[in-house]
Amino acid sequence: MDTLWIKTLALSSYEDGRWHVPDPNTPAAIANEHLQEAFTVLFETVRSAIEVFNLHAPNHKQLKLYKLGKANQNAEPGFTMMMGPLQIQLQKNGLFFQTTAVLLNQSESKRMNLRSYEAKHDAFGDVFWLMNETIVLDLERLAKQVLEDACRLAYEVGVFKQQPPIDA
Repeated sequence: MDTLWIKTLALSSYEDGRWHVPDPNTPAAIANEHLQEAFTVLFETVRSAIEVFNLHAPNHKQLKLYKLGKANQNAEPGFTMMMGPLQIQLQKNGLFFQTTAVLLNQSESKRMNLRSYEAKHDAFGDVFWLMNETIVLDLERLAKQVLEDACRLAYEVGVFKQQPPIDA
């Protein structure tokens, strides 16, 4: 439970159709704190999701996850999900997470931009993510969206072949 958010709400007032917090810098400070932790939380959420996915997926649909190393101290964090010749990369870029697909063939590679997730915060500092400027997500839903996009693309490019349904 985000008690700082609740405390800020409790100390705030609502006038003229908008919230007024006691210290106008508080929401941005709270949001910045959440943003510092966001990539680590997202990576761990995706890692846990992939463990469950791989537990239930047939061998031809197994996913691998790698955290990207930093080229230098100022480099933003990222990770890559691999499914055979298909890679889905998520890279933090300031207030954005960007997802990109890379399809590796024997002679070339094809790169496609998938989605952009922009960090925003509410009047009390809670961070949420805008997906392609329209849909609001929390980090768990963002992780699910990245995983869904990866699987959909794997089917579209033929990395995951359609298999007949297995009777459970």
